[in-house]
Amino acid sequence: MVKKYRCKSCLYIHQGLEAPSVCPKCGAPREQFEEIPENISKLIDRSNYTNGLLMNSCYLIDKLQELSIKGIDDNLDPGCLYIFRHMNEITKILKSMILAEINTHVQKGKWG
Repeated sequence: MVKKYRCKSCLYIHQGLEAPSVCPKCGAPREQFEEIPENISKLIDRSNYTNGLLMNSCYLIDKLQELSIKGIDDNLDPGCLYIFRHMNEITKILKSMILAEINTHVQKGKWG
């Protein structure tokens, strides 16, 4: 059964039948790895899924920001300009919120 192991030196998470002989991130020996309990492992899996959704959202937001800038530059009429400026502001806020949430997951060790 595949398990998760966390390096106590750098927090790298390894998935496998056993911990690696050497940490691929920091070079720490196998003794520095601890097995992650099943309940925490499931939380990491769920968090990875949600973080993936958030990362995909950031990609889409970047595309919306590009479109909003093109719309602002085009400046067809006041109504369109208002929409594109509003879109630009909202996407900046959403992206900041998403990045802050991902950072929270990383700080809590929820991203493996």
